[in-house]
Amino acid sequence: MDALIANARFHFHKQLFETNTLTLTTAGVASNADTSSRGSKAIARRIVDILVEEQRHAVSTVDKISGQTLGKQFETLTMEFLRETFPYLQNLRPGNWTILQLGNNNKLKTSDFAQYEHLAYLNALTTQNAQLAAALGNDYLVAPDVVVYRDLYEDSEINATQPIVDDEICKMADIRKSNGGKPILHASVSAKYTMRSDRAQNSRTEALNLIRNRKGHLPHIVVVTAEPMPNRLASLALGTGDIDCVYHFALYELIRAVKEAGSEDAVETLETLYNAGIANELFPLILFIGIGAMIDFGPLLSNPKMMLFGAAAQFGIFITFSLARLFGFSLKEAAATGIIGAADGPTAIFVANHFGEATRGISSAIIVAAYSYMALVPIVQPAVIRCITTRKERLIRMEYKPAAVSTATRICFPIIITLLAGLVAPKSVALVGFLMFGNLLRECGVLNSLSESAQKELANIVTILLGITVAFTMQGEAFLSVNTLLIMGLGLIAFVFDTFGGVMFAKLINLFSKKKINPMVGAAGISAFPMSSRVIHKMGLKEDPSNFLLMHAAAANVSGQIASVIAGGLIITIVEGMR
Repeated sequence: MDALIANARFHFHKQLFETNTLTLTTAGVASNADTSSRGSKAIARRIVDILVEEQRHAVSTVDKISGQTLGKQFETLTMEFLRETFPYLQNLRPGNWTILQLGNNNKLKTSDFAQYEHLAYLNALTTQNAQLAAALGNDYLVAPDVVVYRDLYEDSEINATQPIVDDEICKMADIRKSNGGKPILHASVSAKYTMRSDRAQNSRTEALNLIRNRKGHLPHIVVVTAEPMPNRLASLALGTGDIDCVYHFALYELIRAVKEAGSEDAVETLETLYNAGIANELFPLILFIGIGAMIDFGPLLSNPKMMLFGAAAQFGIFITFSLARLFGFSLKEAAATGIIGAADGPTAIFVANHFGEATRGISSAIIVAAYSYMALVPIVQPAVIRCITTRKERLIRMEYKPAAVSTATRICFPIIITLLAGLVAPKSVALVGFLMFGNLLRECGVLNSLSESAQKELANIVTILLGITVAFTMQGEAFLSVNTLLIMGLGLIAFVFDTFGGVMFAKLINLFSKKKINPMVGAAGISAFPMSSRVIHKMGLKEDPSNFLLMHAAAANVSGQIASVIAGGLIITIVEGMR
């Protein structure tokens, strides 16, 4: 290692170990690793092992010191590396160079350099004028970690080989000391030991401030880091050009470590998203806010008896639960499979993940089945309805005379439903509560923008995230199995019996009621809102173009939305009570 930079690099790494900047914990985790990231820990540890193996450095096994201390030590060592190397590049970059860690010299500020001299005047003005300070703020003030600047030259140095300047010319030249100027900032170095999102943003903010506030020569803007994750490095290195270059403290070792340890950035990102949104049931709850904001309970409140169809159409849940047990599924697996009959994707996700590891192996199949059959409602329901009803029954007309529903009733309804759900099925309170909160946004009359955002942007974004995270769980070795086929088949049975239960309940009521109910409306009691109500309406129009069943079907459909959530809570309660 005769080369200057090779020697300095070796010394830099040695100092990292000797100052306990780069260490291993008793658990074997490197100090520059993100402890929450499996990939980060693997790559960082491999870098340490390579440095120890190839350069014979000794690594300490100690508890990780504070992040602020690590950062300061990394800044200092970065400054020392530059001092060992940059001034010796006179044949490439001649000049009187000073390399300084600003944290060690509070007297020196960015405004002490020629390009930013005006910031001192601006700061003085804002100090004297509160209105000007409020208008301009102080984001123009920049404090780089390490600076490289060129000292000014005496005339004797400039004229060393031959007369170049005199008293008559070059009176404004920045580099000439006799003109009374300030040193020229050559480079601003941001030394970040690790590169989490906030630190990456800080580096970019510093860079943008230096760019927009300078007058004249733009200094080189550099980031030096020990971050092990390639995707985080790429967020700066492949950025918009505001940062000139990003240097890694052990680039060659990083490349080797990534090849040997493998980079799991994409998998880890999806896993984090799954744990944050699916495993802890956050995404279904947020999605229910959007669904609640979409629902108009007016038709149901006008005809409350339609609530009964929402309950009847959950028949498929319990049939499927029983069948799943017969096919050998565990109690929790059978419960999670049965909830496909709720015809409600978020509820299926909520219940399937509520049981944790017991159902994790089949949760993706359950979710896929739930959403698949929701999309197949226009195919499944008409076929079932035609099999169990006569044309005479499908032609039954239902008079629609909506009763006036006051604003107070619309506001009180979601609150009362939440309270009742808590009493009947405590496990359903979270889902019902979020659903009804979304409906309150709609009905309160003063939060229209929030209601529209919940219906559109929020619901769409969460749906996309749900799709991505669910797809992550569909790994071939787990998804392509006999259990998946069984769950898909049981899901179909659940939807068939949901429709069967709703239709047969309507027929039962007709035996005792003078005002007949079109049995097809009972099928709309499933939770697939608003698809099922539209399907029933179209079927009615096909039989009789003047028979409008939409509002009756919509009333049953929204009741099914409530009933499915309560059914999900009940099935969780039942299973936990059977342990």
